[in-house]
Amino acid sequence: MVEKEKIRELIISKASEIFRKYGYKKTTMDDIAKALKKGKSSLYYYFSSKDEIYKAVISAEGIRFRKKIFQAILAAGTPEEKVKAYILTRMNTYTETSNFHSAMRATNMREQEFIDRVKRIYEHQEIGLFKNILKAGVEQRYFKVFDIDLAATAIIMAMRGMEEKLFNSESTAKYLRRLDDIVQIIFYGIVNR
Repeated sequence: MVEKEKIRELIISKASEIFRKYGYKKTTMDDIAKALKKGKSSLYYYFSSKDEIYKAVISAEGIRFRKKIFQAILAAGTPEEKVKAYILTRMNTYTETSNFHSAMRATNMREQEFIDRVKRIYEHQEIGLFKNILKAGVEQRYFKVFDIDLAATAIIMAMRGMEEKLFNSESTAKYLRRLDDIVQIIFYGIVNR
């Protein structure tokens, strides 16, 4: 059983690369099999279809993404550092979990019911996590937030919008260097005080 799990993980890993390269719609079982140097029929022993492999890829990337964010937040000290760690980790892991993020933006996939369920779970967890950071920041007098629910939702939505800009741009490196400026805007806004 352990060997079967290792092979499934290898398939998921290679499929993640192939989906990232060609996209979900253009990727075939043949592409995945070729990348693994296996026959297509051997994949069917582990997964019933390309859709099932894609679901496994999305789940694995989502878990990896959340784990990296949790680790970064736990390693940070103050609430301000936790917000920065969250934003920087989110942006810096975006590329390596691009299938997960593409799925979160998808609106008409074959597996849309699965995608919508993952979106709801992920959004709930993400907003909840950010609310906890903000709440701790308010309690420790780092932040002055009147509506934590609204602030958490607004910041998460802003991050999602920036992801589109950051990773659909030819100058991604430029935007990544400016993340600290983005964090400053989130903390201090644009009003001259």
